[in-house]
Amino acid sequence: MFRLALRAGICAAALAFAVQPAVADTVVKIGNILSLTGQGAALAEHIQQAETLYIKLHKGDLPAGTSVELITRDDASKPDNTKRLAQELIVRDKVQMLAGIVLSPQGFSVAPVATEAKVPVVIMNATTGSITRASPYIVRFSHSNWQMAYALGEWAAQNGFKKSYAMVADYAAGLDMEAAYKAGFESKGGAMIGSDHTPLTTTDFLPYMDRVKAAKPDSLFIFEVAGSATVATWKAFADSGLKSMGVTPVGSGDIVPETELKETGPAAEGMINASIYTEDLKTPANEAFVAAYQKEYGKNIEVSFESVAAWNGMAAIFEVVKKLGAKATGDAAMDIFKTIKLDGPSGRIWIDPETRDIVQPVYLGKITKTPEGYANVPFQTIPDVKDAWKILNPP
Repeated sequence: MFRLALRAGICAAALAFAVQPAVADTVVKIGNILSLTGQGAALAEHIQQAETLYIKLHKGDLPAGTSVELITRDDASKPDNTKRLAQELIVRDKVQMLAGIVLSPQGFSVAPVATEAKVPVVIMNATTGSITRASPYIVRFSHSNWQMAYALGEWAAQNGFKKSYAMVADYAAGLDMEAAYKAGFESKGGAMIGSDHTPLTTTDFLPYMDRVKAAKPDSLFIFEVAGSATVATWKAFADSGLKSMGVTPVGSGDIVPETELKETGPAAEGMINASIYTEDLKTPANEAFVAAYQKEYGKNIEVSFESVAAWNGMAAIFEVVKKLGAKATGDAAMDIFKTIKLDGPSGRIWIDPETRDIVQPVYLGKITKTPEGYANVPFQTIPDVKDAWKILNPP
């Protein structure tokens, strides 16, 4: 009888244990909207690489039983798609945050959705200054166009340049860059003596260079879409004779990407630029980041602005998830995003709680011939640069 009772007790205990619900894992879902096709595809690829690598290397940093799931959708570089995908991800997939957002029109299109649903949007590119004002649930970890171009304009006027000409691609980012450089340059006594807006379909930049020659500036501010357009721009600059006239090219670092310098370096040598990141930064954080990135994707892979912005954005998301777990959304998440401070690949960054925009170093560099080839060599760091557009255009 004793053995039967014992056996029955053991069975009952086993059955009771079996029906106990298992402790559920906490999965924080992030709706990751990227322009994987269309105009923004090259940028989106870098963002996706960095996001994926960050999760792979840092998933162990999260509390036990907690994970981050990226649900990636392609908006094909079309703002209407971005808005629709944001709605679907929030309503159908129950995501707690949105991330990615490659181009500025997409940032504006997702803003009303985020506001209505009270879902944070972690922007990893989209660089027009006013985007963060479009919704109180947007926080940006990339840069605004004004951070680099305004700082460069100030520096140029303070370092011997008196007359400048601008040649920029005729779309929102190009016009934003020109306005920022002009404002910074003129604020320190420089004079803008002309400008040209080049169509995005242009491949022949020599006629524009001829107009620059006629104006006789001492510096030429350039902003074109990275890739074939920048390669063609530097070819035209070399063929125009502007360098022999003593005209110094200036611009943002994204028109002299590391992967193009082998081809464009001779023409761009001496070019002064402002960047929020360069692969040549000699810091432990950046060297570890570049080593991990190239180990994962290949030694010749470009580590870009977008790669770093996505890496920093994912680091911030992880900080929010660590503190809030399954409740990592809404105002509670935004309150943490506003306090984020990171020492990442690009240096010390933090979020301005008033604007929800990134504050970060701007690196002034010069395209220089080195024993290893042409490189963008930093020569001055401007720390803690805010978005000048918001300072000059208060709410």
